[in-house]
Amino acid sequence: MSLYQRLYDYRELEFCAVFGPDKILKNLHTFLNFFMIRKVMASEELLRAAGTVTKKLALWLEEQDYVDERQVKSACSLASEAARELPAAERLARLLYEYARHMPALLE
Repeated sequence: MSLYQRLYDYRELEFCAVFGPDKILKNLHTFLNFFMIRKVMASEELLRAAGTVTKKLALWLEEQDYVDERQVKSACSLASEAARELPAAERLARLLYEYARHMPALLE
């Protein structure tokens, strides 16, 4: 069991109470490239917005002096890429699903 899970289960602490804003950008790659693709069911529009909102969050974190300029540049680049690639990944998944649905089973 992770430290976060123990703190959440036994002390009812939420993620933001355990981890500060300085941890957000360090985990952005995993959030956008794993969680958003594999765990979130969303429209192409919402997936595109995830990149836009992430970029705004990174800039806000810099304004509040939680992160440095280097982290923000990297996060903004990743967010811009996500705004393009997340909707494309959703389109591809939909096309593959439709293709597989209409193809006869090969093993039958």
